[in-house]
Amino acid sequence: MFRRILPVLALLGALILSACGGGSPAAQPSAAPAATTAPAAPAATAAPAASNLSGKITYWTAYLGWHHAERGVIDRARELLAWVESCADAAGNLPEQVAAHLNHPAMLPIWEQRWGKSACPLLWSHAAYITLATHVQ
Repeated sequence: MFRRILPVLALLGALILSACGGGSPAAQPSAAPAATTAPAAPAATAAPAASNLSGKITYWTAYLGWHHAERGVIDRARELLAWVESCADAAGNLPEQVAAHLNHPAMLPIWEQRWGKSACPLLWSHAAYITLATHVQ
């Protein structure tokens, strides 16, 4: 389990460093693992690395895109931005999670029975999207 959480923790650490002036050369080695430890996404969907039991998480993906934008990897940040945008419903609402590329597909009905469907709209998904969109432009 810890092995699956490690890339997320590295990403969160990188975001904290970035928010606290992590652009300094001393902070760069600390932020690098977040970009390299996340598993590769399928090229056809540009799906992000951030995932949970029930699917991909839009705000984690937007924060990962923000990390890439801060590091100058704008093409990857734009791919992640496009993926987050593709998750919006017809009214433009972003969900918390998207049931795509599930880690354990058989668990989705159990998850939804216990906790319900993914929250939509989710305020921090929209906030993370706006942050990423601002940094990509």
